[in-house]
Amino acid sequence: MKYKVILQSLIIQLIFLAAVSYSQQYYGIDVDTVKAQKFDMGKMWTFENPPLDYFEQEYNFRPTDDWLKKVSKSALRFGKGCSASFVSADGLIMTNHHCVRGILQRLNEEDEDLLANGFYAETLDEERHIADLFVDQLIYIEDITADVLNAMEKGETDSAIIAYRDEMIEELKTKASEEFPELNFKSVSYYEGGKFSLYGYKRYSDIRLVFVPELWAAKLGGDFDNFTYPRYGLDCAFLRAYDEDGNPVKTDYFFSWNNEGVVVNQPVFVIGNPGSTDRIHTTAQIKFARNFRYPMLTKMFRDMYAVYEEMVIEDGAQDTKLIARLYSIGNGLKVFEGTYKALLDPYLMARKKNFENEFKNAVQSNPDLNKKYGHIWDEIATSRIEAVKDAGKIFAYSMSNF
Repeated sequence: MKYKVILQSLIIQLIFLAAVSYSQQYYGIDVDTVKAQKFDMGKMWTFENPPLDYFEQEYNFRPTDDWLKKVSKSALRFGKGCSASFVSADGLIMTNHHCVRGILQRLNEEDEDLLANGFYAETLDEERHIADLFVDQLIYIEDITADVLNAMEKGETDSAIIAYRDEMIEELKTKASEEFPELNFKSVSYYEGGKFSLYGYKRYSDIRLVFVPELWAAKLGGDFDNFTYPRYGLDCAFLRAYDEDGNPVKTDYFFSWNNEGVVVNQPVFVIGNPGSTDRIHTTAQIKFARNFRYPMLTKMFRDMYAVYEEMVIEDGAQDTKLIARLYSIGNGLKVFEGTYKALLDPYLMARKKNFENEFKNAVQSNPDLNKKYGHIWDEIATSRIEAVKDAGKIFAYSMSNF
């Protein structure tokens, strides 16, 4: 096993060295001279800290408080992960087709296949209730960083620090719940615990299906079309939220339809419920992901995709659930494969390395910061060396991210 891990690492390193050479030829650059860029951490911001000056400078658009309030409350968290939004004053919700794909089979009545044939409710009475589905609307935001970090300062051991952190978060959630009992509160940490926010959500638990196109219309162009632009698939689903009295929700916050569409040089903002990123990870963590995590993930998804693709072909593309599963695997494959290719790009890695060196030098040149944080990079690097020993086993046992 050790031989295989070392061999795999050697192969990856050889690939990386070849990529460096190719990069120098293709880009015409020396990676040792590459500098980090301003937005290497991405352009994704939370509503409590929008870069208003940057928006105005870059796009000649400065969002008002009313604009930010509208778009934040129009957006929804759909179930446990998808993004959605209100699109009418009567609680109509729009989301992606794949967000309801796994739900449709629960709604089938006798001799129905909603995934294959779609669904449309002509009246409110025909809309179908979806059990155990909810959407959350972000109503309340509070920065609780100072309270949480001050509480953590009381701890003298790692376990005590975590205990104080969790105790303070629960105390703040309880206090907010007493003030706003109609909301569900959740704490979110950013920057590996550098910032803490308390979010309060209005939850709508009576959700009904209004319209969903047949799979073939939603996925026009097949799996390949999923990550392309422009796309022509009807990749959508419409649902409606109802209140406690069984009436369609009335809301002042929704995105209205624009018949004119977007025009050239018009700024476009994507509002939603994003997942986390790994952009703040150290170089050691990123190299571990490049050398071990993503090669294994990519291979696993490629193999699964090949298996399901063969099953779909043998079936003559008749089983819609099988096709939907193929699309889901293909979606994951594109994410992992695209990330892996980026990690093999020496230009991007050089930018990360430069950022880390500048960041580390700034910390270690400050005596107080160096005492508290200067050792972290070495500790993380050591942990990744240890993780290599069991990387294959962990992946084999979990068959997922690690």
